[in-house]
Amino acid sequence: MNIPVIKIELVEHGTVEVDTESPYVYGVEEAGRIFRSTLSRMNIEVVGLLCLDSTHRVVNYSTVSMGTVDRVTPSVSQILKTALLSNASFIVVAHNHPNGTCKITEPDITLTRKIGNAARIMDIGLVDSLVVCPSGEVTSIRKAIGGSDER
Repeated sequence: MNIPVIKIELVEHGTVEVDTESPYVYGVEEAGRIFRSTLSRMNIEVVGLLCLDSTHRVVNYSTVSMGTVDRVTPSVSQILKTALLSNASFIVVAHNHPNGTCKITEPDITLTRKIGNAARIMDIGLVDSLVVCPSGEVTSIRKAIGGSDER
């Protein structure tokens, strides 16, 4: 009997130019610059993920889900799979609101809690979950719900 041997790996798909000089992300200010560059001009809702190492240095960026003009349904398992394969100690998640309203919705809060709980089980800290608008405004969901950086 032959059993297949498999290998799972991340493959670099390219690079993204961002408006920041520091390779470190500690919160909304640094992450906001990166997500403004990647999400603010999208005309559909998109979820992006920053994976960070134990010193909060950016390891990589990934688009983890694409939706429609008014909703996106990311898979928490895909977010964590990307984080685990990246050997991330911390993650920052963000999505855009192409309609221009940076108001945090109940589904935004529910998803943030779900991601945070799942990440905690995997010993990955959720630094923040952000909403990005076409104007460049960035809103912190964790701050709005009174969350802290947990691990």
